[in-house]
Amino acid sequence: MAKRGENLTASGQAMPILLLTQKKVSRWRYRNSVKAKAGSVVAVYQDLAEGRPQECTAGEGEPVRRLKRRFPNKDAAQTAAESEFQKLQRAGRSLLVAMPGDPDAMAEGKLLAAGFRSYIDGEWLITRATHSLDSGGYRTSVETEQMK
Repeated sequence: MAKRGENLTASGQAMPILLLTQKKVSRWRYRNSVKAKAGSVVAVYQDLAEGRPQECTAGEGEPVRRLKRRFPNKDAAQTAAESEFQKLQRAGRSLLVAMPGDPDAMAEGKLLAAGFRSYIDGEWLITRATHSLDSGGYRTSVETEQMK
């Protein structure tokens, strides 16, 4: 199974990289959230041998984000904590793009932005790609987050 942001299909093949310039785009919007990122993420699991809850931590420092769900074992808790930590590290910068239809735009693929602004140009992870076909033609809308 491919991990988030690896730009691989489920079978392990590389996904196409979507190259975008400002001329290929109908509309775009950049957001930079100043929301504090988590310094660490804590997940809790039930240790059946000791009969009490145990914690797994990903990252260090403040602020601490605690996952609400209790996990069945240590591996599941650690995986969930690390996944949430990575998600929170990517949070904050996003790019939304509307453009003429492009079937190469797909979630978990890479978008390479060029010719926008210096803080936008570079690699982005596509989190959602929406394709629509109607009387206005074939259009694609892409939501991305900054790759780390």
